[in-house]
Amino acid sequence: MVERSDRIKYISFDLDGTLIDSLDFEISFWNETIPRIFSKQHNVPFSEAKKIVLNAYRKFSKEEVEWHIPEYWFKKFKLKDDWTSAIKDLKDRIKIFPEVKRILRKLSKKYKLVLLTHSLQESVELKMAKLGIQKYFYKIFSAIEDFSLVKYDERVYKILIEKLRINAKELVHVGDDHKCDYSTPRRIGIRAILIDRSGKRKGKDIIHDLTKIESIL
Repeated sequence: MVERSDRIKYISFDLDGTLIDSLDFEISFWNETIPRIFSKQHNVPFSEAKKIVLNAYRKFSKEEVEWHIPEYWFKKFKLKDDWTSAIKDLKDRIKIFPEVKRILRKLSKKYKLVLLTHSLQESVELKMAKLGIQKYFYKIFSAIEDFSLVKYDERVYKILIEKLRINAKELVHVGDDHKCDYSTPRRIGIRAILIDRSGKRKGKDIIHDLTKIESIL
């Protein structure tokens, strides 16, 4: 069981679904843009291309590293386009949740803030620059690129505290995925706060937006 501690020095945040609303961005990229490029380059109807692409996705689990890597899929589908150019065309679909900047500004004055995400660095940089929140973070880590792991693996959190040179009790992690942002860090003694913006989940260390975080730290 992870207890509250007065020794908290760092707060790590997930990015997508926690700080930013990128669902439209992600769906557009994975389910529309990639099939569209496939359709054009392989000269097949879009509907057929989409079926091929989505069926390929289904053979993987999001607990596998490859599932999260656009470059892997571009190579697999033999697409010549640059995936980083493709995501730039979608940047206007990235939105920040309304309370985030204000809360990050306040928390950054008291704690060192860290970003821990599955997004690759190119995607993170695009999202952070678009929304103007990079300045609040002490360190930014892509679990995929920096650790070659997904956050469902508790080794990610062990590596994180090693890199920060702290112990588990000095870190709180905040994210929106019950398994990889909440259950997994708690297994190694890191306190985790689940943000459930749907409001469906209730319980200890579960919040529905970031305005509640200070009251439970």
